[in-house]
Formats: sequence, structure tokens, C-alpha cells
Amino acid sequence: MSCTISEVARRVGCSDAAIHIARRNGRLPESIFGKNDKGVTCMTDLEEATAVVASIIGARAAGNMTGNGGKAKRSRARVAAVAPDDPDPDDDQAPDDDGRGERAAGIMDKYQDARATREYYTAQKAELEYKQRAGQLVDKTELATALFQVGRTFRDSLQQLRPRLAALLASERDEHRIDQILQGEFDAMLSEAADALQRLSTRG
Repeated sequence: MSCTISEVARRVGCSDAAIHIARRNGRLPESIFGKNDKGVTCMTDLEEATAVVASIIGARAAGNMTGNGGKAKRSRARVAAVAPDDPDPDDDQAPDDDGRGERAAGIMDKYQDARATREYYTAQKAELEYKQRAGQLVDKTELATALFQVGRTFRDSLQQLRPRLAALLASERDEHRIDQILQGEFDAMLSEAADALQRLSTRG
């Protein structure tokens, strides 16, 4: 027999909001919730919903608290302290809703999202720091400075090549000998640049 969320909450001895929040957090199975003929959120079966909610939320069912009114009030107060009373806006038997439960649920969702985001970026930072210590990553500024130095050295070598070649080739008339001189100078300059880049790539 279907019933309202308020009926189950009264039986269990908790607030409506406690049921709403437990449902949003995935603690209550969706199978105990449904819609009535008017499209209002309800519980599909009073007895089943009461048993499930009582077991998940941890409060005693009202039927087991006969003659223990004081304990029932204290149990309700403890649950309400965790989840302020917030009737389901779709519940046709719910009292006036001031939105406190919805706000509390929204705050809880935002807190969980923020915590998940913080944990993700904390893990990313730790991974980057590990890779940097292991030599898999280098500082961007340090890399830019090292590349600049390699480029400047290569530029200086090019600028010094012209006057050196002029002196070497001035007295040469043999084409094959001139080619050998040029090849040797270029090979030496390029090899020096390659060695500098190699040292940079293997530096930890």
C-alpha cells in the first residue's frame, strides 16, 4: 500500500528531510519510492519503506517504541539535528516547506563536489611533484633558459664561421679540398649543438 514520505518518517521517528537526504546520497534504494495518481512523490509500500528507512537511518520504527515516548522524542531530535526538517514539496500531506532541507541538501552536494575536486587536484599535484623529483619533468623556466643558451652558442658559432672559413679558403684552389674544409667545419659546429641538446635532455 502506497503512502507519503511523512507517514514513513513518523513511523521511523525521523524527519522527512532525513529521508530526502539519504535518498539523494544513494543510501536509500529507489525501489521504495514512486509517484501517486497525482504525480506526487510517495513510498510504494508503507511496511517495506518503514523497514528499509529504519534500517538505513538507524532509528527505531514507531511501532517498536510504544510506551517509550521520551526515547522517541530524543531519537527524533538526534535525527533532526543531523538533517533539519524539510517536507517533500511534492508530498500532499507535508506541512509548509520553508526550503531548509533543500538548502541543506544543496550545501551537502556542493561540499562533496568541492571535496572531490580538491582531492583530484591534490593527487595531480602529488603526481607532478613525484615526476619532477624522478627527473621526468623539468621546470619550464629552467628549460627555457637552457634552450636559450644552446641557441646563443649556435648563433655565436655561425658568426665565427665566416671569418674562419675566409682564412682557410683564401689560399685554396682545389675544389675537392674546399669541400672537405667546409664539410669539416659544418660537421663540427652541428655536432657541438647536438651534444648540447643531448646533455640538456639527459640532465636530471
